[in-house]
Amino acid sequence: MPMLPPLCGADLCVLGGPKHPVFWEPLASAWLGLDAHARMRLIESRTQSLVNRSLLIEESPCVGHFTGPRFTLAPELGILLAARCRPSFIIATHPSKRLPSVNYFAIGDESNPVRAILQEIPDIPDHEDLTRTWGPLSLVFCYRICTPAAAAGFLARWALKPLPAKPGQEPSPRTVTLLRPGESTTSAPHQLAIHSDGTEARIDGPGVSSAHDVHGLRGIMADLISKGTR
Repeated sequence: MPMLPPLCGADLCVLGGPKHPVFWEPLASAWLGLDAHARMRLIESRTQSLVNRSLLIEESPCVGHFTGPRFTLAPELGILLAARCRPSFIIATHPSKRLPSVNYFAIGDESNPVRAILQEIPDIPDHEDLTRTWGPLSLVFCYRICTPAAAAGFLARWALKPLPAKPGQEPSPRTVTLLRPGESTTSAPHQLAIHSDGTEARIDGPGVSSAHDVHGLRGIMADLISKGTR
């Protein structure tokens, strides 16, 4: 599966991430909490980093019309941002206050709503490393393009892993939500709650309330993805 370039949280913010349909709230808060001077310094340093990585391409200014640097997107960054900004639909996983979730952005158009799916995976660092520099702005996000079938497989394996819980307490359910344009996690009609013991998962959601192994989960996730095209 093709990998796209990783971006840190600060890169995403510089590229307009807080305005995207799905964005991790602590990261947006960290960005908006910077004073103007600190934010400008970060914009300048991360922009230069993107230029150095050939993800932003600086245009030559027109003679006599200098208005500051202008940039075009490298193709791989253009694909990534198009998927994040204007997805056909999104499969959003259980959000965490400490770390963001893995999300899936459908890339397509009216004739084919799912040409591919962009998988966004937070690279979970050592907690000390995360807080030592810019907090959530330091977190790295990895990206790869996958097929709907591969995305269903990833989601099934993710859903089968129970969340950590204190001794004597049941783990909270994982949630998977289909978000169409204009929908939010609080208003989306297609949301699944998944209680797993590690080998079998009980799913509760619209039209389904049953237990499944990883193979059954894969079918449930494939059906959820297909609902995004209807």
